[in-house]
Amino acid sequence: MLLQVHHDTGQAKWLQTALARFAEFERHERLAWHETGFLWNDHAVASRIAVVIQLWALVRSDAALTATHGPALLAFAQRSGRLLAAPGHFTVRTNHGVMQNIALLQLAAAFPDLPEARAWQRTAAERLQMQRRFYLSPEGVVLEHSAGYHAMGAKLLIEAHRLLNQAGLPGAEEMKRESDSARTVLEQLLRPNGTLPAVGNTDGALTHRVPMLPQDAKLAPESGPWPSNNTPALAGFYPAAGWAVWWAGQEGALRASQLLTTWAKHDGHGHKTRR
Repeated sequence: MLLQVHHDTGQAKWLQTALARFAEFERHERLAWHETGFLWNDHAVASRIAVVIQLWALVRSDAALTATHGPALLAFAQRSGRLLAAPGHFTVRTNHGVMQNIALLQLAAAFPDLPEARAWQRTAAERLQMQRRFYLSPEGVVLEHSAGYHAMGAKLLIEAHRLLNQAGLPGAEEMKRESDSARTVLEQLLRPNGTLPAVGNTDGALTHRVPMLPQDAKLAPESGPWPSNNTPALAGFYPAAGWAVWWAGQEGALRASQLLTTWAKHDGHGHKTRR
């Protein structure tokens, strides 16, 4: 948030505050002997990577900032990458593991001179190749039993494809097909106002847009227009995922009513809990 304000205002004080906060956290994390709270949680570590990359992009362009903050940023990036790549820290079965692999690919792209960068790319590509077999159903549904988590998964898959493709790693084409199928299902689920049916652990008031790859492959995925240019079919059946969707209205017209039913039951797995 501080970096966003710095970007929007151009005021150096927000970057200085962000760097001071980072320095405090880096020291705490480096000196910690055991985990407290979510210090080394899989999702938390993966989520920090984007912030570290944004900081590095600003620091490396300024000689004084590089001298002051560069060593700690690089050391933190390396520690985080080693933790994300550790087999014992890998969360295989859920979106957390997908996030870990995306974070490794992001690290390698932003810090190519770190000694483990190429190894992190190979590790992430191999893991994603394994995960894609069960993260997504054959119909293109993210198997977390939640419309909201499907929307998040569609974004993760398109980001994974972008990073694999950018690095020339194996699995990029397969990931492209699967991100396309997940996006098609998302278009079927999204209502005219951008909300999703409250299936599973889904916030029915939150609005979404369809993720799309930008023209510049170096940029992060962007959100396409909604309603989408692709009109969803009147019905969608996803037996492996346990979902079926029906829309009222004529083909090509704005849908007036949506019915989604689910018959999947996976106790202790996924985000099927209803709010």
